[in-house]
Amino acid sequence: MRRSLSGPDGYVDLNAAGSVKVSGLTLQEAHDLIVQRSSARLNQPELNLQLKDFQRPYVMVAGQVYAPGKIEMREDMTALQAVMLAGGFRDSPRRPRSLSSAASAKVQIWPR
Repeated sequence: MRRSLSGPDGYVDLNAAGSVKVSGLTLQEAHDLIVQRSSARLNQPELNLQLKDFQRPYVMVAGQVYAPGKIEMREDMTALQAVMLAGGFRDSPRRPRSLSSAASAKVQIWPR
């Protein structure tokens, strides 16, 4: 049995199949693609493909919240829900002087 890891680019390097992009594929789709690519070098290849672990999607919450840090996404989540999971907003004595001086936040959602 050989274990292979997918790189951050979504590709896995295999001896018989070469470099195969598996990110965004189901297990069945990845299985079929690897078998198809391996068929160029092997006669009727067999493959047992198992997912051992994966990087769960997450958001980083920072700023005036009680528990800044990494929040794992278990379902579709709004920015406000992420802030609430980070303990909610801290009470801050500082108030913006005008709308133009209010801080803005950038939220980046990593693709699934």
